Amino acid sequence: PLSSQPLYTLGGNKHYELMYSLGVSLLYAGKAAKAFDCFTEVAQKKNNNPKLWLRMAECCIYSHKYSNEVDFNIPKRRKDLVQKIIGSGIHKKIILATALSKDIRYHSEGLSYAIPQPTLEFGYLCLKNALLLLPSNNEPNVPVTTVVNSVSSLSTLTSGHNLGIQHITLMSRATAIESFNLKISILAASAYVSLCLGDYILSLEHAKTLLSFNKLPGAYKMLGNLYAAESLIFMDKINEALEYLKLENLQDLNTFISVPENQEKDKEKMEDIMVKPIKAWYPKTVSSGTAVVRYNLAVAYAIRGELDKSGETLKQ
Repeated sequence: PLSSQPLYTLGGNKHYELMYSLGVSLLYAGKAAKAFDCFTEVAQKKNNNPKLWLRMAECCIYSHKYSNEVDFNIPKRRKDLVQKIIGSGIHKKIILATALSKDIRYHSEGLSYAIPQPTLEFGYLCLKNALLLLPSNNEPNVPVTTVVNSVSSLSTLTSGHNLGIQHITLMSRATAIESFNLKISILAASAYVSLCLGDYILSLEHAKTLLSFNKLPGAYKMLGNLYAAESLIFMDKINEALEYLKLENLQDLNTFISVPENQEKDKEKMEDIMVKPIKAWYPKTVSSGTAVVRYNLAVAYAIRGELDKSGETLKQ
């Protein structure tokens, strides 16, 4: 009875593929907890996919901090930081909050890290799985010879039609770029989660690995430098942190590596999709990104005791 069916329909139970797609849709819609439940079900059967583990980690990160807009809302931040002003004139006193941020929502007292739940601790494990499952190649440069081998099985499923070497090369190039984008996403998320959980050595390691790539998009370069600098500041290595807070490191805020030049037809279509983020994250412009770097630079100077330099940097 199976002989008349196309090969790709055999084993046609698409439940887990559909559940994964539903999870992605829910995550994009901002419903991270529901998306996490979908991904958890998929992980029971399809647990060798790094993209799945990244999506689960993104649910955990989103549940912890669904937006960073408040961090860029200066009047609201001022209200959070300044609790009360007492007296007037030279006797005026400003009472500050005990913490810089109220955004500490993750809590796992008495819970095992290994229990699937959308916490940063479990997200840390998800990202560890994703890193272990990543292919070993780093840069999106795949030689044609390896490409032909990788798609030889695919060519047998195309009813005898020859894919053609040019088509194979373009397809593999896109696959290599997708793999590279996946890798830098996982590394950036790993650095962020490690930083949130107080593992500054591991956070620095992930940030350095992220920055080691030559073709790193601007947004990831900024995040890598900021995460590395913040990790070093927490480790009281201010001089080293300053090396990561150079303004020339910030050229653009691209979040993806550009498609190959010989795919001009699809390039505009892809850029239309990719330059419109699903959710607005800050900084949105290079100038506001520069301000973020300068702010962190001022913090580093202040901790080192160079208050004049810190003040000048803040004025800029």
